[in-house]
Amino acid sequence: MRGILALAPLLLLMACAEADMADRMPPPSDECRASRFQGLIGQKAELARGLRVDGPVRLIGPNMPVTADYSAARLNIEYDGDGVITRISCY
Repeated sequence: MRGILALAPLLLLMACAEADMADRMPPPSDECRASRFQGLIGQKAELARGLRVDGPVRLIGPNMPVTADYSAARLNIEYDGDGVITRISCY
């Protein structure tokens, strides 16, 4: 019981830190024109490799390391372990 009580302040601090991070994130953007590509969700990621877009494109697979830099102009295409596109957004 003491261990749980001792962890309570730490858990409260962690919850506050997560809320602060969400406040610092920029609002969603469509600068990279992700809305034009939403029809690819559910399709194989291979289709995205041949896309011709005006800005940078990043294909992100499961457990793939990516940089944490934010760029509203970058089109990010995320896919799952089966190679199926699950999300397309600008960041």
